[in-house]
Amino acid sequence: MILANSVEAPFVARKLDWVNTVWPPDYAGKPQVQKYCLMSVKDSYTDFHIDFGGTSVWYHVLRGEKIFYFIKPTPANLTLYSQWMTSTNQSETFFGDQVKLNLKTHLLCYNQ
Repeated sequence: MILANSVEAPFVARKLDWVNTVWPPDYAGKPQVQKYCLMSVKDSYTDFHIDFGGTSVWYHVLRGEKIFYFIKPTPANLTLYSQWMTSTNQSETFFGDQVKLNLKTHLLCYNQ
């Protein structure tokens, strides 16, 4: 059995996903990945990033929590992000220290 056949994105994620709503169906450069599974162990960290191709992401927290930091995509912040992404010491610099963090939110396990 292929796991992707057993998983369907929530309705709101499908409606907001640019791959479904913006990209032309026959465009050769259209992103081909719409489902992927990311599993994290306790105390793990996902660095700042922009999801590829306008894909929408949804999370299910089995145990613990996932903390998100949101930053406004202003021209100044995007320039700082671009500089940070191409920096040779990116792994030594926390991007959140370079910008104003606009929102911090905790996604908790439903059954906690």
